[in-house]
Formats: sequence, C-alpha cells, structure tokens
Amino acid sequence: MNTSFDISKNGVNGFGRLFFLDFLKAISIAAVVSYHSTFLPRSSYESSALLLDIIFTPLRFCVPIILTISFILLEREFITKPEENIWKLIKKRLTRLLIPATFWFSLAAILKIGTGNSLTKISIDILTGEIFTGSYYFLVIFQLLVLFGILRKQLNKPAKLAVFCLLQIIVYITLYSALRGNLSSDIISILRIINRPLIIYWFIYIAFGVLIYKNIYVLDKISNKIPFIAKLAIIIATSLLMIAEYSYLGKLTEGKIPPFDYLIYSCMLSVPGMFICFINIEENKISSLVRNIVYLLSKYSLGIFCLNGIFSQIFLSFGSKIFREFQFNLIEVLVFRLVGWIFLLSVCLGVSVVIDKLGFKKLVC
Repeated sequence: MNTSFDISKNGVNGFGRLFFLDFLKAISIAAVVSYHSTFLPRSSYESSALLLDIIFTPLRFCVPIILTISFILLEREFITKPEENIWKLIKKRLTRLLIPATFWFSLAAILKIGTGNSLTKISIDILTGEIFTGSYYFLVIFQLLVLFGILRKQLNKPAKLAVFCLLQIIVYITLYSALRGNLSSDIISILRIINRPLIIYWFIYIAFGVLIYKNIYVLDKISNKIPFIAKLAIIIATSLLMIAEYSYLGKLTEGKIPPFDYLIYSCMLSVPGMFICFINIEENKISSLVRNIVYLLSKYSLGIFCLNGIFSQIFLSFGSKIFREFQFNLIEVLVFRLVGWIFLLSVCLGVSVVIDKLGFKKLVC
C-alpha cells in the first residue's frame, strides 16, 4: 500500500490521507456511548454489574484515543503555523472548546435544577466533572492544553519525552500502591472526592500525541509490514490484558473502581497498538455506507459525546423508575445494553445533525 500522509494540509474530517484518524475517532465515540447505554438501575443487575464492566473493558481505549488525536492535531497546528505564538493557539483552542462546554454544562445544570438538585450539589458536580456523564473530559482537556503549552518545547526533546512517559508510569505505580494499602488511605479518599478531572491519570496522552505525529511515517511503514493476523493478535492481546487488569482493579477496590477506571497500563498500551493497527486503513477499500457512518461519527463526535452524557442520564432516570422492581441476569442486561447502545448512538448523532443544520455547528463539531 502506498499511503500519502500530508497532515499539514488535510483536516481530520477529510477523507483520504487522514481517514485513519476519522476511523479511530468514530470507533472511539461509539465506544464512549456503549458505557452509558444500559438504562437500568444498577440494583436490578448488581450481581452482574462488575462482570458487565469487565466484558466492556476492551473498549476503554476510547477516551485515551480521543485525547491523543486532540494532541496530534494540536501539534500539527503548531508545526504548520510556526509564526504563531504558542499561547495564542492554545487560547484559540480553549475558546473553541469553552463554547460547547459552557452550553452543555449550563443545559445540564438547568435540567438538574428542574429535578430539585441544590446549587451546592450542582456546583460540586461541575467541579468534579459529574454535571453530565463524561463532562470530566472538558476539565481534563482544559488542564492538558495548558500543560501542553508550558511543556511543548521540552516534549520536542526525545529524552525529556521519555521522562514524561516514565512519570506517568510512576504515578500509576504509586496509585496502585495506595490502593493496596501501602500508603495512607487518605490519598485514595481525596482522589475519590476530586474524581476523574485530575490530570495525573491523563498527561501521558500529550506525549503520545506528539510522538505519533512526529513518527507517523515510521508507524505507517511498521504497520505495512505487519500482517492482518498479527494486528488482530495485537488487538486481542491488548483486550485480554485490559480485562485482566480491570478485574484486578475491581478486587483492589472491592468493586468501587471509579475514578480509577483508566488506571490501567494496557489502556495506555492500547493507544500505540490501535494506531499501528489502523494507521494504513484505506477508505477506498471500505464500503461507501461504512465510510459515511465513519465520517458522520467523526464530524459530530463532540455533539455525540455531550448529548450522550445528558440523554443517558435522562433515559437512566426513566429506566430506573420503570425497572426498579425487576432483576436481570447477565444475558438480559447485555441485550439491554446492546440495543440501548444502537438507540443512544443513533439519537445523539441525529440530534447533533439537527443542531448543526439549525446553525449551531460550534456546539456539536
């Protein structure tokens, strides 16, 4: 295959030379939706809850991939606009994200006020990234953008980039030690209060974005040399590792895993693994239907992400009232989740398209 990568000229939503980014973003946003598509009260499947989470653990590449793509594109912007001040570009990116963040956070807050939540509770939910499901992502990306601006010159040096990655591993080792009880239990209590927005779980994806951008041609050559069966083995092996690690994490936390959902080494490994496996995917060898779906999911990934967070809570509220007296086994819950996944993804995509057509593109794209 002869892949042309001119990522200084093509946007992420353009087919052709950057189709692999569209593809990875599309499957990642679909995976994000899968985690919030059960619409049943947890009490109705409590005995199967942890096992269900473990089954879907291989899809945890989703948020790391989305973060990594963000920094691939940001690094590209800096490289292609060397005359621009770094903080001017960071400010532009922050402003672009603040518009949808402000709207969706405000809408979620209004809905919570309407359901009787106090302003104190709503304020805490905003600060801990719980105002709607997945809202922590905005708080994380805001912090990471600032960190990227501070450290970008250092990240261009291979040795310091390696140190940056090593620091993330040290953080993970320290947190696992705390979860095992080798450190003060107060550390875990504080982390649970702060919840997912703390960047100590996430900063390695800045490094991945820079590394992948700078080595995109090398990764393409490596990918071309790897046969399909070997790529399939990489994906399966990574998935099994994530399942094993998540199971262990479940035992360490006695099933109370959040906010440590992404404290998984193989979740980090899944990022380079996914890029190596899909970097040379050719859109002209994929059916037009699949290409169009990929394009739509990628283009409206922001809207899908935010609407998923709001709609999933609304549907869960209805489901909790309807099914509160029921008990479901694992197979039944899996069916609910798969049907809910297709339904929720379709609704979020459809509403995103409508919002775009109404002239509010910045809220969903």
